[in-house]
Amino acid sequence: MSRERGKPCPIKGCTAHAKPGQLMCLPHWRRVPKALNRAVFDTYRNLRNDVEAYRQARDAAIAAVEAKEAEERAAIECLLKQSEERARRIDSGACEGCEAMDCPGGSNCWVPF
Repeated sequence: MSRERGKPCPIKGCTAHAKPGQLMCLPHWRRVPKALNRAVFDTYRNLRNDVEAYRQARDAAIAAVEAKEAEERAAIECLLKQSEERARRIDSGACEGCEAMDCPGGSNCWVPF
């Protein structure tokens, strides 16, 4: 018994497929803000009468998920840079390692842990 695959998920970098009749894969669909989720459903029901409204809702839903993911990637990249800088400072002796847990960055270390 083979499962029918839909089209590829439209979110950049996603390798999953949306089920037939669905806009995107389920994990990404769950990230669509509630108001846009409702707009996609409502305009899809009226697709025959107003294709452009559906396209706008669809594009807004895709853009919202991609914006969330871009923001998360940027935050992760920032944390990695901070971690690398902290490690460099510890290795160079410029930071004592901020071993005390009450150290919010220490007097010599500006990079938070």
